Amino acid sequence: MSKQEQIDVLCVGDVVTDVFIKLIDALEHTYKNEDGKWLAIPFGMKIPFDHAETLHAVGNAANAAVSFSRLGLNAAFKLRSAATKKAEKSSGRSVKRGSILASCT
Repeated sequence: MSKQEQIDVLCVGDVVTDVFIKLIDALEHTYKNEDGKWLAIPFGMKIPFDHAETLHAVGNAANAAVSFSRLGLNAAFKLRSAATKKAEKSSGRSVKRGSILASCT
């Protein structure tokens, strides 16, 4: 991103990890009632799954930056990683943050 480029929206937040798990269809049971749709698995059962997909660097700030960008705004996001938090905790002082880490175009 050039210094001349204007940022319309700066989204700030933590980075999280999402894991999406594909259950084995034969062992899951879904049903609907007045409270909505439910997934039922027998109590105490180890949940067998086909595969899991892990997505890193997601979260509210990243999602908001992408949404603003899709609306045509020049959006960027600044995040705080677990490494930053760990460094601050071990040193007892604030770690200097860098510039904007990502821009959504």
